[in-house]
Amino acid sequence: MSNAAHDPLMNLSLRKVDPELDAIFVKEAVRQRDHIELIASENYTYAAVREAQGSILTNKYAEGLPGKRYYAGCEFVDEAENLARNRALQLFVGSEHVNVQPHSGASANIATFTAAMSPGDSFVAMSLDQGGHLSHGASVNISGKWFKPTFYGVRAEDGLVDWDAVQRAVDEAKPKVVIAGASAYPRSLDFEKFAAIAHAAGAKLMVDMAHISGVVAAGLHPSPFPHADYVTTTTHKTLRGPRGGMIFARADEAAAIDRAVFPGNQGGPLMHVIAAKAVAYKLALQPEFRAYMQRTLDNAQALAAALAARGFGVITGGTDNHLMLVDLRARSVAENLFLDILHKIADLTEKMGRIPSDLEGLKLSLADIYYGNFSLFQSLPDTWAIDQLFPIAPIHRLNEEPTRRAVIADITCDSDGKIDRFVGEEEVVKVLPLHEMRNNEEYYLGVFLVGAYQETLGDLHNLFGDTNVVSVRINRDGGYDFVKEIQGDTISDVLSYVEYYPKEMQEKHRNTAERAVREGRITARERQWIIKLFNESLNGYTYFEKED
Repeated sequence: MSNAAHDPLMNLSLRKVDPELDAIFVKEAVRQRDHIELIASENYTYAAVREAQGSILTNKYAEGLPGKRYYAGCEFVDEAENLARNRALQLFVGSEHVNVQPHSGASANIATFTAAMSPGDSFVAMSLDQGGHLSHGASVNISGKWFKPTFYGVRAEDGLVDWDAVQRAVDEAKPKVVIAGASAYPRSLDFEKFAAIAHAAGAKLMVDMAHISGVVAAGLHPSPFPHADYVTTTTHKTLRGPRGGMIFARADEAAAIDRAVFPGNQGGPLMHVIAAKAVAYKLALQPEFRAYMQRTLDNAQALAAALAARGFGVITGGTDNHLMLVDLRARSVAENLFLDILHKIADLTEKMGRIPSDLEGLKLSLADIYYGNFSLFQSLPDTWAIDQLFPIAPIHRLNEEPTRRAVIADITCDSDGKIDRFVGEEEVVKVLPLHEMRNNEEYYLGVFLVGAYQETLGDLHNLFGDTNVVSVRINRDGGYDFVKEIQGDTISDVLSYVEYYPKEMQEKHRNTAERAVREGRITARERQWIIKLFNESLNGYTYFEKED
């Protein structure tokens, strides 16, 4: 379609074409070189892998499988994909079939679901908040929307897999698939035990080894392949390959898996990425890779031991793989004690004639955070976007002198949702004088001179909709009238904006409650109360509402 003789841009380097982007690459290379990365998903891959991923194979489209493509000119990319497949099977001994085309671990998971289940079928997996993965049935993910997950977790006393919970989940759900695998679990998984529970119930065992695939490849973790019907993984974490995924299956499941990947869930495979996978698998077969993985495990265990020695609560007491989990609840108690001491020191500075330089900024750093029932981005977008200062002050308790100094934060999950610059008497100040909060009493602040347009600018943020609005008319005699009240968005309104359907949710919730009554887990009266509460919540305000 084009050649260098007629297109002078064809063979120019990135440095020539886009020096701005090239400079960003250089800075990122320095950042990666000078920082220790503790996120498995950001592991450092090999130069040879990056070379293959940036190769000429990015130009080739190749729907289908080697020898069965829908495009001409695939003879060489067929060779590359076959190299990747053969090396993957060599690397993970005991596997019978592999598909190396998935674009990610999540893509590999949903393709496996498609092969093993039909929409509406049940499966069992580790809960996300117990260490599982988003693609294992979280309600916001397609796996939780198309299929019916039932979850197990870990024991509270030791953080290990709760096998009783696994068995209960399988007995309750009658699943088609049981998933073993996690994104945050520091110990070896007993795949044989998972398989026994799954197969006894007539279910298939799917192992998601995305985090531990490198450890498995190195022979430093029990292998899932003697026990699992399907094994999925990413290729970039502990395998050190390019970003992507792959699926292993028994020979009798091969055709179903391949169809589920293409045309079931993907179009053309990324041949340059598959080539990079082939390079990564070859390198993982070398003795140097096993040594690298052993060092990784040694370092993880050393870090876990050092943290434990310094008083951190290490979940399960240590680690068998590349990661560890730390319980920070006890540290928060110590931090509160530390803050209490600092507050006492800050009080003492008020009686000092001269404040030591080390303590000059102490009071500012100890400012309270008052959380307001609003979204900064929804109601005061100019405060954040253009650093607009609006006068803010309490609008009651005006006969009381403020005793606290605070910044204001909203109730969203954004770290930028705060106000930390205020109009002072003669200058801009970093804290606002406020009153001590009282239990069970509302505390009201007024934001002045904003204009009516602020709400329209904000629109919708973090599922917080429009606020309730009231128009007030000031009369000549000093009195006032409320002339117009507008109700803000309900939870149901906001959910519908983001393509959740309240009527379907109500129906699903009602069916779940009725099934619970039939199974004897709740009473009919409890069912009535649960449904009433759910419906009232959907019709409620998106902001915090104080109970009467």
